[in-house]
Amino acid sequence: VSGSHDRAVRVWHRTQEQVFIEEERQKEHDLLLDAEDKAAPLPEGEESAAVGGGGRAVTDATDRLQEALLLCNRLEDKEV
Repeated sequence: VSGSHDRAVRVWHRTQEQVFIEEERQKEHDLLLDAEDKAAPLPEGEESAAVGGGGRAVTDATDRLQEALLLCNRLEDKEV
């Protein structure tokens, strides 16, 4: 039995089964992605679709990546 600051009481049962948290999280993530793929089929004739969600952090990271790629292209053009 354990308790926490949120006043929840948890009861733990010891078993012989080994649990690998990272693998369990990956399975849950894969199931979630599979469910999203089935829920939103692609329009006919298209091989890919826009990815939804992500939030501000993903948008900022994408912007930085695009800027870095543009900078690399400009540097390559100057060297040629």
